[in-house]
Amino acid sequence: MGILSALEVATRRSVTMQRLALALVAFVCGCDDAPKAASRVDETTDNCAGRSCGDAGHGEYACENRKCELHCEQGYAECAAGSGCRTQLSTSRAHCGRCDNPCNTGYCQSAACVEPKALATDLADMKFVSQIGTELLLVQGSWRQPDTYWTALPGDGGRKPFEISGLLPWVMAGGYYYGCIPPVEDRRGTCRVARKPTQGGKVQQIGVVKLPRLGAMAVDGAKLYVGITSDKEGMPVFERPAAILTLPVDGGEPEQLIEAGSQLDELAAADGDVFWCENDRALMALRKGTDESSKLAEDCESSLQVVGEYLYFSGRGVVRRVPRAGGSTEWISVALRANGSPSSIKGFRILSDTLYYGVRGKDLDLYSLPLPTAKLTM
Repeated sequence: MGILSALEVATRRSVTMQRLALALVAFVCGCDDAPKAASRVDETTDNCAGRSCGDAGHGEYACENRKCELHCEQGYAECAAGSGCRTQLSTSRAHCGRCDNPCNTGYCQSAACVEPKALATDLADMKFVSQIGTELLLVQGSWRQPDTYWTALPGDGGRKPFEISGLLPWVMAGGYYYGCIPPVEDRRGTCRVARKPTQGGKVQQIGVVKLPRLGAMAVDGAKLYVGITSDKEGMPVFERPAAILTLPVDGGEPEQLIEAGSQLDELAAADGDVFWCENDRALMALRKGTDESSKLAEDCESSLQVVGEYLYFSGRGVVRRVPRAGGSTEWISVALRANGSPSSIKGFRILSDTLYYGVRGKDLDLYSLPLPTAKLTM
């Protein structure tokens, strides 16, 4: 009996040692075919086969069969390896509805691409798109000459002459057109600032601005803002200092509001805040009650318009928008020629929640695009 007990003990010790050895091998090599008798260490997303699964974004990881498996929330996907569930398929321009499904020139909304509609193509001699009040204008020739404007009817792209006698118009607000009394040679000289009722009436001079080069005008409530750029000889235009002046809409002396970098060509104002594009393509803001400007966005070259809580602007062949209060920039539309090659935006304006913009092709192509109703992503 004593001998049998000794053999039994030795056998049991041998089996135990075998099991321990197998368990150690399975733990070190991670072999899936290890004997079932081998014990396994509990696995979590922080320690899945010896590594962390990482941040899942809009989803969660699970450690399954010693591998990190990603499960995304509905409407999100991992379109770049290792990025987690960060692509929102309903608004992503590069991954609209599914990964690697980019929109051509428009944007993504409700998981479908919204593309622009061509209203007119090859408009000979037209330079860019502008706007006076509710009139969408195609500018044909030199700056602010009455016989060089055509009204584009937004419905079908048809045209008719647009004229305002006695005033070279720049902007419309509160039932008035605002601009300069002619002549004004190529934006230079002296601008006799004036306004004229939109329903007809006499031109009323409200001030005088010595340019030396007029960049833009904007109206906000009882104030008219005028952007000017220095005309110093021997200095490149893009290096010349600029300033924004303000004067009452019913008449008065202009006062300098702020120095504004260089070559100021676009200006907008709303609720006491003033916005403009500087030569280095920076979109700048001066907040109501402050005297220091701040940068809102990059790539602001031409056309600037406030619509609701957004600032719309264009540059480098793209129409973009950014929240007036600050935030991320969203792409609205990209300029492409008919053959698909990159082009430039030649002005835009927004009327009745629709974006109208010009693209430089052989001549000028006019497009329309409904404004997005949700925040967009890349």
